[in-house]
Amino acid sequence: MLLLVVVFLIINRALVTGACVQIWDASSFYTPALSLVADHARKGELLRWDPWLAGGTPDFADPQVGAASPIAIIVGAIGGGTSGTFRAYWLLIWVLGPLGLLLLARHLGVPPWGAFLVALGYAFCGFYTAHAEHTTVLYSFSFVPWFIWRFDVALASLRFKPAAQAGALWGLSALGGYPAIVILSGGMMFLWGLGRCLCGGSEMIQIHKRRIGDRLKFTFFALLVAFCIGVVTSAWGACDLCKPLSHRPQVS
Repeated sequence: MLLLVVVFLIINRALVTGACVQIWDASSFYTPALSLVADHARKGELLRWDPWLAGGTPDFADPQVGAASPIAIIVGAIGGGTSGTFRAYWLLIWVLGPLGLLLLARHLGVPPWGAFLVALGYAFCGFYTAHAEHTTVLYSFSFVPWFIWRFDVALASLRFKPAAQAGALWGLSALGGYPAIVILSGGMMFLWGLGRCLCGGSEMIQIHKRRIGDRLKFTFFALLVAFCIGVVTSAWGACDLCKPLSHRPQVS
């Protein structure tokens, strides 16, 4: 894992050193958004309401702002609302995806050298490089291998705890991510479970020792656990909307 991170940072050394900086959407929207999250975090507060945009907007309820993202809040609290902090956050959420794929590959029995090559290729695949300016898309996309890994562990061991972990990770991918990717990735988890049920596999996989009906039954309940936990995890950002509008500062 360390080698993967080192290679990733060397390839992106221009961003690490500041020789190159974010442009387009990453500069005009996502950098100011993280700066606002960071300023509030350093004061020990959560960003809830933005009085400077459109006469006041509920930024806490917009997942793309990242106001409810633990990752954005922690990085912002440490680094402050600077361009360098945004680049650190940007690279962090980017490399999370390849690290998750490395763990998934190891879980599936891929040799270490093969897992490294696949993860490195994933880090610089067309989706990441084409959407580099869209940090919320990267944020959600990077969680996919993580929750697929935990969900497959649930299927392989016939335990619901890893399914709950998969759901928590899927929900976390919504707190600072792009909603369309979150919805599509939930479908990916469903398809992964269906594929595990219908395709043959090693006898070491516990679910393959069951009849097809029992496989589908366990997968259904595992998905139910994952999606319920995921919805609860991702929904807390909307709770702030219950506060009366009369209590919101506004700038006209």
